[in-house]
Amino acid sequence: MENHISGLEPLAEDPQQLRCNHRSSPPDGGPRSSLSHHSIHSRKRVHLDGFLAFFRWFCLIRSKEDDGLCDPSFLSALKKVLLHLYFFLFVLHSLLYILELILIFVFAAATRDSSVDSLRNLIYNSRYSFMVIKSLLLFSYFRPRSDSIVKLTAALEEQNASRSSNFKQNIAVLRKLWILAIGVITVTFLIAFAWEILDWSSWGTGFHETWQQDVEIALFGRKLKVWILCIFWYSLGTPINLCMNLAMVFFAELVLTLYLNWREMNKRLTNDPLYLTTEFRDDWEHLRQLAEQADDIFSAMVFVSWASDIVLSVGYLGSVIIYGAGNPREQAYTLLGLFIHAMWYPAIYLVPCILFDEEILRTRQIVVGTVHEEVRSKELASPSLSNNTSTSSLLLLNITLQNMAFRPVAFTAWKFFYITRNVILTIATVLLSYALVLIQLVGRKQDGTPTAQDGFGLSHPNSTLGTQ
Repeated sequence: MENHISGLEPLAEDPQQLRCNHRSSPPDGGPRSSLSHHSIHSRKRVHLDGFLAFFRWFCLIRSKEDDGLCDPSFLSALKKVLLHLYFFLFVLHSLLYILELILIFVFAAATRDSSVDSLRNLIYNSRYSFMVIKSLLLFSYFRPRSDSIVKLTAALEEQNASRSSNFKQNIAVLRKLWILAIGVITVTFLIAFAWEILDWSSWGTGFHETWQQDVEIALFGRKLKVWILCIFWYSLGTPINLCMNLAMVFFAELVLTLYLNWREMNKRLTNDPLYLTTEFRDDWEHLRQLAEQADDIFSAMVFVSWASDIVLSVGYLGSVIIYGAGNPREQAYTLLGLFIHAMWYPAIYLVPCILFDEEILRTRQIVVGTVHEEVRSKELASPSLSNNTSTSSLLLLNITLQNMAFRPVAFTAWKFFYITRNVILTIATVLLSYALVLIQLVGRKQDGTPTAQDGFGLSHPNSTLGTQ
């Protein structure tokens, strides 16, 4: 698929004008310099700019154009220094955590320690390592594309502002999107908070005793208190992880904005027969370019997020089936983690892509139906047009249909595959098959039937399956 990140200029008037619009300051001259139009335009531009303001404050979005307009105060300069130091420590922390996991795995393999406690510790650390890897990859991919994200957001806001002449209707739709985004973020925080509480309560000891326990750091060969390790983890890993989840919510809002614009275009196709032969091709091409630009920017992020969630889902699913997930609190913790990574996080960015794909299919159905009707009747739906116009319009419709067939509009996962309902059903089927295979293996082992894993963990008295 052709990369259109660098080709954003044809979609807007002028990059300088886009930057001025993004800062809510009217450009010098031009048709958009009137105060009344700018006031309406500014009120319509508050939808996606709120996300950009948050990411800018946290320096996840950095714009080269703002370097000369930064606040020169000491506190502003200190904030930048501290945030860049924090980013450096986060990257260092991520690499050290991955090395720690590798050393734990090597140590378990060298000592042939296959006890349940050792394997649970390895799985537990593996889950967090995948979260660290996910946050690190998303952070390293999201931050360098700041300028492209800002320009794409400005182009989408421009398109959204001109979608309909009904100002109150547009404001109502944007308000609903904001309410939806705030609701998703709130539920995500509550679920993550409940998950952490279950994590601590599943240790089975008192909070004070758990807080003072020693944890061995294989990388340095020393032991640290749990509270020291958790302060180090939560101060470096969790904020970036939450910000990257917000980045995926931001991507979902971008897709929903495109979905609303495409739905408006489909309404015009249904209600106005002449729209298909007049303005549809330009509108379709413009929205197609915006969708391709969004896919070029966020495609790798969707792939990393989805792959990480699938791996974590497999880990939680295997933990539930093989080890029984422990005591009731551990079972609640594991099942909630399975729900978060198998359903909640993927639904945030996959459901908007599926809705968008459904609108694309609806557009194709309308255009194909119109072309077939034109071929059959040899005349336009409007009897006021001539036969020559009918022939030329039919030719344009055929060209449009070929463009829709050979230049599909869809969101991808790092260009490997299109995100559609069929792909999600396929992955769900694979996970279900994996669960059934594990259930069969566990059943055969409990019955005493020899398996390929015969002897796995049986030399340890605490290695029973499905019990704590």
